Amino acid sequence: MWVLLDLPGLDVRLMKHEMFVTPDQTVETWSKRVQIGGDKSARVIDETALKQQDLLVCNSLEDRQTQTRKKKVPDKIYLPQATGMTLPRLIDLKTPEAYAFAAYNSEQNDFDMRTFTVLGKETISFGGRNVEAIRATDQAAIDAEPATLLLDEKGRLLRMEADGLEMERSTEQAVLRRFPKAAAIVKELGE
Repeated sequence: MWVLLDLPGLDVRLMKHEMFVTPDQTVETWSKRVQIGGDKSARVIDETALKQQDLLVCNSLEDRQTQTRKKKVPDKIYLPQATGMTLPRLIDLKTPEAYAFAAYNSEQNDFDMRTFTVLGKETISFGGRNVEAIRATDQAAIDAEPATLLLDEKGRLLRMEADGLEMERSTEQAVLRRFPKAAAIVKELGE
């Protein structure tokens, strides 16, 4: 997953996140690189993690300081990062229902209660036409504002509203037309 966030008054933020989990969820790995600022003085945070069975080990490197944290993973309710990214495609979207999971928070070295709620169908305007969408909310932690998701019937994101921002699904070509430097930035960060 690649993210480029460039908002007025804030340093540009770039993020690369790679995630893997085995089908039985006994092994999980991820790596995350966050760069805050777009020049040589940018702040960079690198994080890697490995989960095997019920133990998660997370390493972070920031300002040449390495920190290693370990945490026992809660049984049955733990949500691996890769699974969390595909959650709308894995949940039954036909029935309004709420789901709760334990999601690892590396800054706190603890687990947040992530809540995903299917609210129901509605018709929205998307891509210049009316389409059927499923409205859902995704709350990363109990003290976080929930994101509102509008999904297609397969759980693919159409639109998301979170923290005052609105994002819409697009094509690579449309992104490159709007942000022609995006491909160069991704390449520079190490595809």
